[in-house]
Amino acid sequence: MILKTEYLPVCFRHGIIIPLYKGSNKDKTNPNSYRAVTLTSVLGKLLEKIFLCRIQNVLENINNVVPHGLQFGFVKEHGSIPAIYTLKESIRYYIERCSYVFSIFLDNEKAFDRIWQDGLLFKLWNAGITGKIWKIIHMSFKTATAHVQYNRLNSQVFPIKQGVGQGRVMSAWLFALFINDLITQLLETNCGLMIGHIHIPTILLADDTTLLSGTKSGLQQMLNVVNKYAYTWRLKYNATKSTHLLFKPAKSTIKHNESKYEFCLGETKVPMKQSIIYAGTLIDSNMKSYDRTDKACKKMKMNLHSLYSIGLNRKNPKHQGYTM
Repeated sequence: MILKTEYLPVCFRHGIIIPLYKGSNKDKTNPNSYRAVTLTSVLGKLLEKIFLCRIQNVLENINNVVPHGLQFGFVKEHGSIPAIYTLKESIRYYIERCSYVFSIFLDNEKAFDRIWQDGLLFKLWNAGITGKIWKIIHMSFKTATAHVQYNRLNSQVFPIKQGVGQGRVMSAWLFALFINDLITQLLETNCGLMIGHIHIPTILLADDTTLLSGTKSGLQQMLNVVNKYAYTWRLKYNATKSTHLLFKPAKSTIKHNESKYEFCLGETKVPMKQSIIYAGTLIDSNMKSYDRTDKACKKMKMNLHSLYSIGLNRKNPKHQGYTM
């Protein structure tokens, strides 16, 4: 009936936004310390799943692969582990051959919440998704409303003018579609890493974007592409929160001046660091695993002490909790 009438019920277009604290000792009074997750109708989620299956079938029939193979987030048989593996092995391939790898780990500020809806609808149409499904998705965006629920208090209802809403069934796929042509543009630069015949200029894990290049000029050229893309499609990459890592061969004894390897996103310099947490894994410029293992052991030790505090230890293996 929804497809026939091209009308989406109001309850399917409304969402409840739940602010979730990000943790890591962030300031709880700062709104940026919370992630907005949208709860929607169960029947609405079911409808989105049906639409998503139909969309993917249409794209397969016209040989339009979305998202690209370099997008590892929210993709079947992909995920954080294949992304980390691809990143590490690509870097090792170069440094084992005494080559440098220049990398930028970009911070895409509020990626899901900043999606330009008209731009997304334009890209959806160009991808080959037209007709009734496109019209219903158009309605779901243009007439969407939400209210915030926090500590059992509800805000007033307000319209949603941008973003795809974290927590919706189709939001991850729509975001991947929106940013898919960035991968294409980076491939067209002919910069990045070459592993045999495989070209890897970037690795995306949902909104986490990593740029990789064997040359300084190549990395800066890709940064320029990202900056122009962000301006055109109304995204925001935060240069000061992004990270530049330089990976070099283990036997390299040459000391370089860090200022020699400055990279800019627009007019803002990207800070250079020695390590970064990527998909929950510590990546350092020396590609050594000791620090990562040491950190994991310390975390396990802390969790073990937490278990001790509730009575679980080698002297008392059974939990002595309350019984009814």
